[in-house]
Amino acid sequence: AVEAMRIHENGNVGIGTTSPEVKLDVRGQLLVAGDTPVARIGSTLEVYRNGSTAELSIHQDDSGSSGAFSQLRFRNGGNDTYLKVPTSGNGLIIDVEGKADAFVINGAGNVGIGTTSPTVALDVAGAGKFTGQVTIPATPSASTDAASKGYVDAQVGSADTLQEVTDN
Repeated sequence: AVEAMRIHENGNVGIGTTSPEVKLDVRGQLLVAGDTPVARIGSTLEVYRNGSTAELSIHQDDSGSSGAFSQLRFRNGGNDTYLKVPTSGNGLIIDVEGKADAFVINGAGNVGIGTTSPTVALDVAGAGKFTGQVTIPATPSASTDAASKGYVDAQVGSADTLQEVTDN
């Protein structure tokens, strides 16, 4: 007869293994279905393929830079990408290997790239590159505001040199 399940002396249960490493160690295909919430399985659900080279895990954590959250982690060859939802339920955070909170959508709908606290619709910390047209509709008021070509042309008028502009 083939052993199908084992309860180890330490209380670990193995299905498809004679040496269960955790409370429930299933080797082979697994189907979790029905009306029971995943949370009843425990605080973490992990799925591996070929050892630890590919992994999907679902769990709650409060050790990250963003505070407490529920997360879905994708791992391939040790490179992690996390999709996190703060326990407040407001927002979405994406972490990529080596860069925490790389992309954030906060409860107000503001998007942050490289910042955990976006204060405007698109808040980028660092350089950006646009390969298409960027429209700047407002009249610049601060010394750091961008100005459109149309605005600059209207201010310069028919001057041919910068000296002519400053003299007028």
